[in-house]
Amino acid sequence: MLYKNFLNRYKNYLKISYQNLNLSYSNSFLKFLWHPIAFFVLLIVKIYLFTNIFDNGDRFKIHIGSGLLFWFFFIQIVGSGLSFFKSEIFINVNIKPLIFLNIKYIELIFKFCLNIFVFIFVYYFLNIKVNYFGIIFASLVIISIFYQLFKIITVILFINEDLTNLINSLTIVLFFLTPIIWEISFLSDNFSNYIYLNLLYHYLDFFRFHIYGYSSSLYSTHVVIISYLFLILFNSLLVNKLIQKATNYI
Repeated sequence: MLYKNFLNRYKNYLKISYQNLNLSYSNSFLKFLWHPIAFFVLLIVKIYLFTNIFDNGDRFKIHIGSGLLFWFFFIQIVGSGLSFFKSEIFINVNIKPLIFLNIKYIELIFKFCLNIFVFIFVYYFLNIKVNYFGIIFASLVIISIFYQLFKIITVILFINEDLTNLINSLTIVLFFLTPIIWEISFLSDNFSNYIYLNLLYHYLDFFRFHIYGYSSSLYSTHVVIISYLFLILFNSLLVNKLIQKATNYI
C-alpha cells in the first residue's frame, strides 16, 4: 500500500513537472526542446574551439563535454534555488513548499537527462567511446548530491535574500576555479593544491572519470561520500524544518 502511494505521488509529480516545462515555453513551437538544442550548440562549439587551442585529442573532447554537462546541471540548481520562494504560486496555493521543491527538482532532472542524451549522441557521432554505465551511475550520484544542495540553497536564500548576489558572484568564480574546460595538469603543482580545496572539483572528478570509463581518484570518492552524508544530516536536522516553516512567512 505504501509502495503504491509512493508511486502515485511521484507519478503526479512527474505529470506536473512535464506540464510546467511546457508552460515555461508556451509561446515556442519546440517548447522545452530548446534546452537540449542550446546545450548541443554550446557543446559542439566548445569541443572544436578548445581542442584546436590545446590540441589534446579525443580525451580532451570528452573532458570538455563532461565538464559542460556537469556545469549546466549545477548552474540550473543554483538558479532555481535563487528564485524558488519568489514564485507567486505559493501565495495562491496551500501546498507544502517541499512538494513544490520536489516538483521543481524533477524538472531539472528532466532537463539534465535531455542533455545526457545530447552528450551521448554527439560522442557517438564523433566515434568517441564513453562508458554508458558510468554515465548512468555518476549521474545518479550527482542527482542525489545536488538534491541536498538544492534544498540548502533554497532555504539559505529564503532566510537572507542578500546572499543572492553573493552566491551569483561565487558561481562565476567557481566556474573559473573548477576544471570545466581546462585540465588540472595545466596548472603548477603549487596552485593545483588550492584547487583540491574546491568541493565542486571533487564532484566533477568523480563524475568525469566514471564517464571516461575509469574510477575516480580515491580521495575524490571519499570527499563525495563524506560530503553527501554531511548534506543529508544537515538537511535532516535543519533545512527540512525550515522549508516547512517557510510556509508561515509566504
